[in-house]
Amino acid sequence: MCALKWPDVNFEEHKISITKTYYNPKNIITGYKLQTPKTASSKRTIEVDMLVTKELEKHQGKQNVVKMQHRKEWHDKNFVFVKTDKITDIPTILNSLKTE
Repeated sequence: MCALKWPDVNFEEHKISITKTYYNPKNIITGYKLQTPKTASSKRTIEVDMLVTKELEKHQGKQNVVKMQHRKEWHDKNFVFVKTDKITDIPTILNSLKTE
């Protein structure tokens, strides 16, 4: 999920493409690499429930608000789940988008 980017989400067809993995062995926030999955079968497209894509659309809207509020500091890498305690587009598992 850390490597998921917005272009990987097909909102109309309710599909998500799995095309890369997140690699960060030293757990340094900016030291990550996106790599291809280990096996050919790991690269795939999965169908998701319409509820999932609806929630992702809401999430994207909230993320866009934060991006606009901090547009000078935001380094947009197009990740779905990002770290927002320091305004930057760094992938993370946990997401705490605050629009206040």
